[in-house]
Amino acid sequence: FTTSAPPTATSFDPVSGSELTSATGNLAITFSENIELGSSGAIRIKYEADNTNFQSITFEDTENISITDDVLTISHQEFPPSENFYILMDAGFVRSTASGVAFPGIQETNTWTFTSPAGPAISSYDPANNSSDIPVDAQLVLTFDQSIARGSGNMVIHYQDDGGDAVIVSATSE
Repeated sequence: FTTSAPPTATSFDPVSGSELTSATGNLAITFSENIELGSSGAIRIKYEADNTNFQSITFEDTENISITDDVLTISHQEFPPSENFYILMDAGFVRSTASGVAFPGIQETNTWTFTSPAGPAISSYDPANNSSDIPVDAQLVLTFDQSIARGSGNMVIHYQDDGGDAVIVSATSE
């Protein structure tokens, strides 16, 4: 008798070793044949620097995975800027729809790697950084090297002498 060969990964999106164009765009693997979810396992997105998990997605997590024919699409949390990642996938996470043979997984840390896009950087400060004798009612202007949108969280202005918080500005402030 003969056994069927397992599906193989034929391409990764993004291409391994590349920089993402979006911190929120989906990841995708194209296989050599049509696939379906297996019966166990997880996909782990890991930080390359220290091998810790950024996000783990189990086969039961249908909100973050979808399959169309031979393509597995993975949605994920927003990647922090300028970080290197790699993907691991447990054997059996997906299998062939024709034969039922499981994909052997992604076991090597160098099989699918990528870098998250750099975030915006401040290109100029007004008043200039480290200025002194600035009027108390002066407007602070930060100019970025790319378009930005209001996010969440706070901007904290610190006292220079002791580092204590001088002003906390919420992203919801006008």
